Amino acid sequence: ATTPPAPPKPRLPVSARLTVVRAEGLKSADFAGKSDPYFKISVSMGDPDGSRPSFEGSCSKIKNTLNPAWNKSFEFPEFWPGST
Repeated sequence: ATTPPAPPKPRLPVSARLTVVRAEGLKSADFAGKSDPYFKISVSMGDPDGSRPSFEGSCSKIKNTLNPAWNKSFEFPEFWPGST
């Protein structure tokens, strides 16, 4: 006889930080050979009952560069592992 698998451990929220540091070698999107890059993120908080909304964040444009550096951090005090 085989032993049934153990029940899954309950998921618990953790604190997490996401930092967007930089981008390198972006394609030129302007006629002058540069770009005005920015970023947007969307993160599902992944809570079991779906009551927490997704998080959306962004940054300001950095003008005339193909190698922007943002160094922007986002804090998630109750992030559920397995979220995207």
